[in-house]
Amino acid sequence: MKIEKHILNANGALNPYLDDLNQMFSKWLPIITKQLPIDALDICVAKYPQGTNPKLGVGGVALNSNLLYIYMDTSNSNIKDSIHTHIPEALAHEMHHCARLAIYSDVKTLGENFVLEGLACQFESEICGEGKEPSFIPAEVLNTWRDYINQAAPLLDSDDYCFNTWFLGKAPDEMPKYLGYAMGYQIVGEYLKKNKTNAAKAYDKSAKEIISSVLQ
Repeated sequence: MKIEKHILNANGALNPYLDDLNQMFSKWLPIITKQLPIDALDICVAKYPQGTNPKLGVGGVALNSNLLYIYMDTSNSNIKDSIHTHIPEALAHEMHHCARLAIYSDVKTLGENFVLEGLACQFESEICGEGKEPSFIPAEVLNTWRDYINQAAPLLDSDDYCFNTWFLGKAPDEMPKYLGYAMGYQIVGEYLKKNKTNAAKAYDKSAKEIISSVLQ
């Protein structure tokens, strides 16, 4: 396994956080990589407030099976603490995506995205949260996800839906922000419990298998 870390810091904005980032990576990368079959990975860390959760000051994205970004908002008052709490969550989440994207690289349907995000959310809970729910999903959204099952059902095998509405709160009058993550987390959670497994082991299970086991 080869992992390379890249701190995108030409303007020096991340200088005050370099030691904390190195400590965080030293602690968490061995824990995460022990659980996932990742052969090669580039991890880029950048100051990019637009890509972060406003409350946590961090965010992330996996672009493919070998490349992910961790975003930081250095103006967030909690950013130093978030490096040791919420960046490990984001790192675990995105690295799970990388492992899964090596098998399922073309994720299009609503159901596939429920499972992709649900597995990653479950994994970050297993690794960093001691089974606690993901910190970025509001409790009220996690508790009301079943209210949207009928609306989601005809779209599970379709790519004719708006990702930003289902997952990112584009239309808050229609759906709460992070609903798609909450639905994926709960659907995958029921599958894992039913099959007595965990998200690390289930990284390669098909979306069809997981969804049909829980919803159909």
